[in-house]
Amino acid sequence: TFFLGHEGVWQFVGGQVRLVSRNIEPAVTNLTPLQRNSAVGAIYDGRYWLSLLSGNKREVYIYDIQHGWWTKFTGIDATAFAVFDGAHDDNLLLSGDPSGRVWNQDSGETDNGEIIQATWKSKIFLPVPDWNCQFRSFALRTNRVYGKVSVEWSIDDGLEYGVFTWERIGIESLWGSMVWGRDPWSKFRSSRFVCAFPMKAVGESIQFTVRQIGRGSLHNLTSRLRPKRRVS
Repeated sequence: TFFLGHEGVWQFVGGQVRLVSRNIEPAVTNLTPLQRNSAVGAIYDGRYWLSLLSGNKREVYIYDIQHGWWTKFTGIDATAFAVFDGAHDDNLLLSGDPSGRVWNQDSGETDNGEIIQATWKSKIFLPVPDWNCQFRSFALRTNRVYGKVSVEWSIDDGLEYGVFTWERIGIESLWGSMVWGRDPWSKFRSSRFVCAFPMKAVGESIQFTVRQIGRGSLHNLTSRLRPKRRVS
């Protein structure tokens, strides 16, 4: 069970209650009475969905109950949720909007036919505290990615920054695009992209922002570095 309080989102766990929204503050704190009264939520497929009013639009925050992480979605104007997951129901999450339309959420890989752009921002990493490091290379593993992926890096809060970009259209792996018995099937399943940082990539801290347009999964973000000099 979840509920929205003044301090954020709370979860009942084993007879106890704990705050689970620290990572998305201040989005769920210091809400106006209108925001609290118009908030709607639902639990579906191991996730808690929370729709909040933000100006004249809505933002949806989804909490993964098992792993404890949040994801923010925009463009979902949900003023009500309904879950159908009984023994004789399809596993559905429906939402309603202010115009009276009903939407089937969490189905397919597009937003009503439009390609979805996803953004993930890392924490600020301090590999060797009190030392400036020379960042040498960056690697990211992808699985069945069909579209553009960019990774922005920022050292010491933007003192040095840059972006790595890959674009992949895996036509040979798309259904209906091959000739049976002649063309390869899904040879492009998992790839590891590696890029070298420029020489100016020196600093104490680093942060990454990953943007993905299209389908596929990303994982195992790693970076090679070496300590260079102690911060004076």
